[in-house]
Amino acid sequence: MNDGDVAGHIKAFEKKRPVMAAFCDSLRGLIRQLLETSGVEFVTIEGRVKTVESFTEKIQRQGKDYHDPLSDLTDLVGLRIITYQLSAIDRISEIIRENFLIDEANSVDKGKLLDTDQFGYQSVHFIAELNTDRKSLPEYRAFGGIKCEIQVRTALQHAWAAINHKLLYKAEIEVPKDLRRHFNRISALLETADADFEVLTEKIVEKTREYREKVKASDYDLPLDRDSLAIYLNKDPKAASILQKVEVSKLSFLSKTVFGIQLGWMSAEYDLLLKCFTALGDSTIREVDHRFEKTAAIADKALPSLAKRINDPNSITRLHFATTTHALFILIVLTLTRDEISRLTQVFAGSWRMSQAVAAVYEELHPGGSSKA
Repeated sequence: MNDGDVAGHIKAFEKKRPVMAAFCDSLRGLIRQLLETSGVEFVTIEGRVKTVESFTEKIQRQGKDYHDPLSDLTDLVGLRIITYQLSAIDRISEIIRENFLIDEANSVDKGKLLDTDQFGYQSVHFIAELNTDRKSLPEYRAFGGIKCEIQVRTALQHAWAAINHKLLYKAEIEVPKDLRRHFNRISALLETADADFEVLTEKIVEKTREYREKVKASDYDLPLDRDSLAIYLNKDPKAASILQKVEVSKLSFLSKTVFGIQLGWMSAEYDLLLKCFTALGDSTIREVDHRFEKTAAIADKALPSLAKRINDPNSITRLHFATTTHALFILIVLTLTRDEISRLTQVFAGSWRMSQAVAAVYEELHPGGSSKA
């Protein structure tokens, strides 16, 4: 390729590059939407368009003769989808094939190029472009005919590839064979870790399914942990009824529904209740269920009394709870013995103490004696 041809191709790329950048941004948003709609979890989606310098270097490489680099080079626009797990790669690959035209001749699964006794770079590479239906939409019309490279890999594969590229591919010397072997051993360890994460995830899913089935069957002989507590709170009818009553009472200023959006449970909320039950010596969901039976018995009387103190702006015992969980926590406290309340106060070590308002409601439910820690 002579200098005149090179200059012409560079000028054409410079003119086309803003459209490619817009395509890259649009494509990243589209793929994010497709994955989220399909419920596929991923770490991140990276995107880039080759720089003019990189384009120039590539078309001038020795042994390369591009007739039309803008068409011949299929990686001028590149996206990289980084996943948590190996299994997500297959699902993402299906989604890409369903929504894009794939250049099969230039697409490759790098891992399949390795022999059974080899370890090294692994990633699925698709050369893709918008399909006919999407190209006809006004927002995508300008991107017709532009190809992009879409890479899909796990976070561990990405870490290895990034380090390998920095230390080996861009090395100023020929890296000795023993050091390359060392890199490949690291690749083997990461490949094993990826597989182990997959097995671990499957076991967690199976354990969650087991918990769900047991709670559904009112079999509460489960160890108390965050997962079992979460499933109990979300699936047990008794717990659901109490939570509904707390919601209706409007004891918390942050409802489970905010601006029309249904919120899920947050980790901190589970931790508050888990810390409470653990401090009280509970170790199974059956023990938690017994506490909810007591809570259900007092809820109809306690909630109006608590709500009265919220709605009375002149009361010195006025109170408000940040979330439904905090209100539920107080309901549970109202079922405890004075010794249990004292133990709870010690465990929370200053981060929680029975307020005057809650103490007043406690006395209504348990006349006689002091409830203060």
